[in-house]
Amino acid sequence: MRVPHVSVGIPQQLALTKILDKNVEILLPFRSWELVEFPSLSQTTRHTWPVKTIIKLETPRHVVAFQINRKNKVTSNMSTFDNCNLTNITVFLNSERYPCNDLFLDFKDNKYATLYEMFSNFRHS
Repeated sequence: MRVPHVSVGIPQQLALTKILDKNVEILLPFRSWELVEFPSLSQTTRHTWPVKTIIKLETPRHVVAFQINRKNKVTSNMSTFDNCNLTNITVFLNSERYPCNDLFLDFKDNKYATLYEMFSNFRHS
């Protein structure tokens, strides 16, 4: 499991050090997550990838991310993801489409605000 590292400024470091000195238990909530990796994608503009499904009581939440040439490379930053010149993405969960409309993305012209908003909403959920 990879855990992101958080860097804080000096005032926050002092505040955190005081909390740690008191030996107070700190609860860290997290989402349960599972990494599902597709080893290589074909060089086409469309791809269908059926993934396993399981029954859970919580609302399904998903993040789809792409990385190129980072696997098993110690010097690569694994927290960086690639846009792969993505123009649209659709996920079907039990025949329900997410998002409902096409995204019309264009990373070359910086037209990806919709994705940023979707991720921001995901983080706050």
